[in-house]
Amino acid sequence: MAALDYGPRPENYEQIVQDYLRTALVAPEFAIVQFKAGPRPLYQKNAVFFRDRQYGWAVCVMIRDKDRRGAYEEPYPMVLYLRGGKVVAANGDGLERAAGVRYAHEQCAALGYEVP
Repeated sequence: MAALDYGPRPENYEQIVQDYLRTALVAPEFAIVQFKAGPRPLYQKNAVFFRDRQYGWAVCVMIRDKDRRGAYEEPYPMVLYLRGGKVVAANGDGLERAAGVRYAHEQCAALGYEVP
């Protein structure tokens, strides 16, 4: 892991995350996104569906999105890995949400934010 090239710290990480979430959330225009920790260099310890583990500048966010009926869901954590100006991996989104949220809790803690 010491040999991994994380690249420069992304100064526009909030915009990169917001752009990514625009395609990943049910109702991105109404979602509440709170940046909790990061960006810090981090290796993705867990991934589901046999995906390759990634690394990058990790950012922990808490998200409150609407469900398909239009009601707000409970907030959930997501950790996004940025490298080269884009999101290369995420824990807690899309199809991996059930297992990924558990991974996101662990990664948020590694970044310094304990998910309630």
